Amino acid sequence: MKTAEVMTPAAPDGHNHGHFRTVSRTVRKALSWLLLVAASILFLAASVSVVSRQWQITPILTGSMVPDLPIGSVALSEREPLSSVKPGQIALLHPPIDPGVTYVHKIIWLKRARSGTEIRTRGVANPTADPWTVRVDSPDVYVVKHDVPLVGYVSTWLRSTKGRALTLLAAGLLSMGLVASFISDEMKKRRGQSPRREQAS
Repeated sequence: MKTAEVMTPAAPDGHNHGHFRTVSRTVRKALSWLLLVAASILFLAASVSVVSRQWQITPILTGSMVPDLPIGSVALSEREPLSSVKPGQIALLHPPIDPGVTYVHKIIWLKRARSGTEIRTRGVANPTADPWTVRVDSPDVYVVKHDVPLVGYVSTWLRSTKGRALTLLAAGLLSMGLVASFISDEMKKRRGQSPRREQAS
């Protein structure tokens, strides 16, 4: 007795369920790529702003500016012309006793002159003003515009050698995962499109 190949159509319910799963995978994949592209654009924009020296990112690791700048937050400072800076603003300045250190303190006194601008500062939580007068000769200074809580320690860690290495590794693994997910979905889609066959006598 001869055997013949008989095409067995899939049940309507199973077909609908399979279609739903395909659509769901497609949506998840599209959202994953969208999030990756959005994160890349934001990272690129932030990098360009920092590299162009228009913005400065400074982690707040001490309590001298509490409650204005909580410990563990990050201060986002924009470069402003010194002529528009006024007392009450929070600025990034280098004290004359240690030019390599950056203080993020509030301006309490400012005097402009042809030879330069003199600035006195104080930490909000400190009982007295800083024991120095900063002389600014540059035409601009960084002024704090925003702060992002709870990411200061993360920012400091990411700037370390180990943090940068692990960040690059995580980005590489994410990219590889997305590519592997795309390939897996394509293979499943091709297998799902192959007709099911049964042997009948």
